[in-house]
Parts: sequence; C-alpha cells; structure tokens
Amino acid sequence: MASKKNEDKIICSFCGEDYTDNPEVSVLESSSDPSLHICEKCLEKGFHLIQKSSEEILDIENEEPKENLTPIQIKEFLDQYVIGQEKAKQILSVATYNHMKLLEHYDNCQDDSVELQKANVLMVGATGSGKTYLIQTLAKLFDVPYAICDSTALTASGLTK
Repeated sequence: MASKKNEDKIICSFCGEDYTDNPEVSVLESSSDPSLHICEKCLEKGFHLIQKSSEEILDIENEEPKENLTPIQIKEFLDQYVIGQEKAKQILSVATYNHMKLLEHYDNCQDDSVELQKANVLMVGATGSGKTYLIQTLAKLFDVPYAICDSTALTASGLTK
C-alpha cells in the first residue's frame, strides 16, 4: 500500500509534472479516479488539438463532393499517378463517371419503375501493365474499398488439342 505522502501528490497524468507544491498552476482532478490529474498546460494543448482536428474536419466537409467529378477531372487525377495507358484512363474515367451518376440516381429516385442498366468493366492485359494500379488509384480518389479478382484459376487449362 502506498504511503499517505504519495497519495496526496498531485501529478499530471499526461506530462508527469508534480504540482503538489505549486498552487499557481491549476490542476483538475478526475471525478472517477482521484489519482488522475491534468494540468492547465496539458488541458490547453488538448484543447488546441481538438480545435485543430475540428477545423480539419470542416475543411474536408467543405470539399467538393467527389460524386460530382467529371470524366475529365477523374482522368486528370489518374494522370497524376499513372504514366501512359491513356486509352484505359479515358475509358475508366467515363465508366466511373457513369457509375457515380447511376448511384446518384438510385439515391435520389422515388420512382421504382425506372430501371437503369449497370455496366461492368473487364480489364485484360499483360502482367505489370497497370490494371490493378489504375483501380487502386480510382479507389483512392473516391475513398472506397475495391476488390480484385484474378481469373488465372478460371482458365481452361489442359483443354487444348
């Protein structure tokens, strides 16, 4: 068991400073655990961190919604990360734009009688040509998860004449 002297110490649980003999600094005590304290310096640092985080969240919320990007803007984003593959970037940009419009329609549509066809994209190419990287980059732009399926296991191996 700790001595009475140690129990009466006022030590900030964050910075570790001992404020037992320093009445000039305000120290708050936890209502749930009297051994936990926070000094005014750490409280002020915490306040500024929370304030900074709130400002960053507001900045993110004020950004242009990514659903409203045009195919040109999507391609420009891909151009920043992917070298070459111009035709693939153009096709994926348009397909992504159309997909986002389709999702927007389903979110806003009250009429169940209207049906839109979905479109799939099949990417075929040599190993290392950048197929996966293009999709990863698009997923980063729209902050969505992505799934990649390797069809190598699905080929008709052993069925040649």
